[in-house]
Amino acid sequence: MEVNLATIGSDGWKNASIRTIRLSQTVVNRSDKACELGQQVDPLPTIRDTSMQLSNGRIHAYCRATRAVLVKLRESLLGTNEEIKSLLRGKEELEKTLEHIRKDIILNTRSTMHRQTRPLREKTFLNINEVDIGSMHGPHNERGQNACINNYYCVVFRSSIIFLSFSSKDSDGADDLLAAERQHLLKLKRILEAQLRSVQKQLQVLDGARKRLAACLQERSRVLDLICHAVSSVHGAGIKEGQTEKPVTPPIEPLGPYTPECARVISTAAEARKRSNNLRKEVAEAIEQTVKLQKAAHQSVNDGLTQKIAETVTMKQHLLVGSGETQMALFRSKRWYDATEMALGYTLGPVSYSDLTTRERLDRPAVQLHQRHPGNQLPEAREIVRAGEGLQESLNATARNIGLLRLTKKKVDEDARDKHRAAVIDGDVTRMRRRLGNHRWVINGIGC
Repeated sequence: MEVNLATIGSDGWKNASIRTIRLSQTVVNRSDKACELGQQVDPLPTIRDTSMQLSNGRIHAYCRATRAVLVKLRESLLGTNEEIKSLLRGKEELEKTLEHIRKDIILNTRSTMHRQTRPLREKTFLNINEVDIGSMHGPHNERGQNACINNYYCVVFRSSIIFLSFSSKDSDGADDLLAAERQHLLKLKRILEAQLRSVQKQLQVLDGARKRLAACLQERSRVLDLICHAVSSVHGAGIKEGQTEKPVTPPIEPLGPYTPECARVISTAAEARKRSNNLRKEVAEAIEQTVKLQKAAHQSVNDGLTQKIAETVTMKQHLLVGSGETQMALFRSKRWYDATEMALGYTLGPVSYSDLTTRERLDRPAVQLHQRHPGNQLPEAREIVRAGEGLQESLNATARNIGLLRLTKKKVDEDARDKHRAAVIDGDVTRMRRRLGNHRWVINGIGC
């Protein structure tokens, strides 16, 4: 029976029941709609497991991205370590080359000091000048054999004066080579010291970059305690041995795995490695060029000393030949002096008048008889006196020549002895340079 067809009950009673029924239907419909909406909107009973799986997936993704960043940081750290090792090896080579330069400077100083022990004649040069006495103004002594005029040692020889002067030049070609080698070595030493300072600064920069990389690596690895850190596990299993596929680096995010600090540290380390690589090339080129120039300078000085020894020995041989010729000329002059002295004695006659024979006297009977007529003067006495004077002048000239020859021979012998001493000293210097040229000795050590 329908509700609206009730006739016995009152309308109020009926309407109240109808409203109750309608209210019940409305509540039922609303409940059904809420159930349908709940089926669509309400979380499933597996929300706990699902949330846990989503969180774990997010955590795993973050860890994998962080591991990729960690791999990049570790590669940068390893590259920085290798670059530091390479730069340290370059620094050792640079220090070794610099030590060789210092040893060569010490060897150059020893060579120069040892060559200073040569005789004075080998460090100063004798100049011989001949001046005509007639061209000189003022009084002069023609009879003096030698004299000292204004620090010149002069020898009078007939109508000319031979001046023996000493030049103040204290260096020869070998000294110039040693001085040039020293300047060259000092220049190379300054260049290598500048390179060494640059290497030390670059090592400090690399060390700072390595420390920042290690700190960043330690900070990033704090979230990787529960996963594998191996590079092969970045893309999961299935990577064959020998493959070097690198992980994909995540984008830079302030709160992400790859922070701007990590990017800045990696960029700074890469730039430092690049500068270090260029510096190592410059150091290698500088060392190679320095070694070449060093060997060339050392060989040049050795060749110069060898040539100087050869020239000194040759000059010594010429001096010995000249000394022998001077000795022979001295003997000839002595023989001529003796012959002239004997001729002068014959010309002057005996010392005592009583020793004259009748035919040698100027007042012999034939002369007295000839001079009875006026104008019959004989030139015999005048010729004898003139001949005696001429022989005396020749005797004096020969004596001066003998004195000059003795002085010359003395100078030649002294020069030959000095040449021998200089050749011995230069030979000692050359052997010392060849013995210590391999740099296998300790500075200020025994026997170096």
